[in-house]
Amino acid sequence: MATWNSTNGAWLPGIWDSPEDLTTSLDFMRDHNIEYIFPTTKTLTKEGGFAINTNFIIYLHQFMLTIKEYEESTRSCGKKFKIIPVVEACFDKEKTNEYLDLNNPEIHAAAVANIRRFVVADIENSFVTGMPRPFDGVQFSVRNEEDVYDFEVLKKFMREVKSATGKITSLAVPKFGGSWASSRFYYAALYVDILAPMCFNSSAQTAEEYQSFMKDQVHNILRAVSGKYTNNHGRPWNGVKVLFGFPCFPDSGEETKVHNSIAENIATAAQGAIDGVKKLVEENDDSLEFAAGASLYMFSDGKGKDGYSTKADMDDFGKYWAFEKHDVPVDKPKEDGPKEGDPKEGTPDNSSNTPLVKVVVAAILLVCAWIIAVG
Repeated sequence: MATWNSTNGAWLPGIWDSPEDLTTSLDFMRDHNIEYIFPTTKTLTKEGGFAINTNFIIYLHQFMLTIKEYEESTRSCGKKFKIIPVVEACFDKEKTNEYLDLNNPEIHAAAVANIRRFVVADIENSFVTGMPRPFDGVQFSVRNEEDVYDFEVLKKFMREVKSATGKITSLAVPKFGGSWASSRFYYAALYVDILAPMCFNSSAQTAEEYQSFMKDQVHNILRAVSGKYTNNHGRPWNGVKVLFGFPCFPDSGEETKVHNSIAENIATAAQGAIDGVKKLVEENDDSLEFAAGASLYMFSDGKGKDGYSTKADMDDFGKYWAFEKHDVPVDKPKEDGPKEGDPKEGTPDNSSNTPLVKVVVAAILLVCAWIIAVG
């Protein structure tokens, strides 16, 4: 399979508390070359901290336990994921109670330190000590085009996050054009491992318009990242890869029509992206080596009941972009069944040993210990 669609991703709307839905979704990801999972988690406060409560910790532990058990099962067919939580921030200066001022040295340092506590488990006062499975990195989101921040400070911030965590760093950014032109893509790519441009909200009203838009996005972004878009830019040395955001979410509404799913959908995104790839190949442009694949925005459960990631979207992702069916080994039946007198599953004697109860108890103890540790 071509390298430009061999490694894909998916954004999740949050931390799921349903192991069944998550496991079914992991099956889809296994069969569609989705390696990176970006669950939306927390927003930094104006002080550079997080508001984390016990329920969030419990859900997070269950979420990571489900992924860990899936990866270790025969059902995974050896598939391993990269779990990279999305951290957001408010960059709207009019929202004075939420605005994160990274130009303030104290707030800047606090934000870096708290992201480290959120992502790294084996440090003092970590939020995630004792998780069943570690995070693999962190994604910081500046995807809103109206966001106001100092780009030079943002670069410094991402460099410090990388140094503080020692893990994969990713930046979710706006589409190509406007305030995010070639130079921003190039310099942002120098400080992260994964650049994730949100290639939608184009205001296109037909499939043809959006397919052409996506072709230009892929072509221009890869040339910008490689340094070829601007002659005086050298080639990046850090191994950065680009995941292009593909839309699978409800319409934006009659008022704006920024996102019209008749035009902006997985099928047209995939076909437009492939057109952009073909153009680079025809031009003998090696900027293509910076492409990893696509990332679905937003993957809920693949059923589409909430308007996100409909069955048609998921079918089209397999049809037009990436699909590799795995034959799951059948587990052999256990030879030794329960002995007479053993507690039956679901009885009070056995309920205290269920995975969820174990996770809840462990998480509560963890939170209590953390509260004691921080005073």
